[in-house]
Amino acid sequence: MANPVGYQGRGTVIAFNVGGVGAYTALPQLQKFDKTNAKVDFDDATCLDSPGVNKFPIPTVVDNGKWSGEGVFDPQNVNITNLLGYMQSMTQLGFKVTLVDGSTFVGLCYVESFGAAKIDRYKVNMFDFSINVFGVEVLTP
Repeated sequence: MANPVGYQGRGTVIAFNVGGVGAYTALPQLQKFDKTNAKVDFDDATCLDSPGVNKFPIPTVVDNGKWSGEGVFDPQNVNITNLLGYMQSMTQLGFKVTLVDGSTFVGLCYVESFGAAKIDRYKVNMFDFSINVFGVEVLTP
């Protein structure tokens, strides 16, 4: 039986490029980062003439999910503030997520939401964002 290996999240990086072309630019100072589950949607092709009592699902579409994150808002950092412009212009971006163990997730996306600045008088100003994966996402362990 294999022993699972766990890593802390510190050091995880998400980087973007425009249209999936060129060098990736990292988004700095993330504190939280999360991915929704990838899933497949099915149509039900069961009919009364189907043999037995089994359902007949047919896969129709893959949803590769969404990435979302939160970090320290620095209005002087264009890598953060550009996300708002990419969202408003519906620009397709390439993304690359690098985990601390070296695994990467690479694909195309659109910025779905961008919220800045999150202000609490006792805390550091924050921002949050989410990206919606477009097409295929590739995981390289």
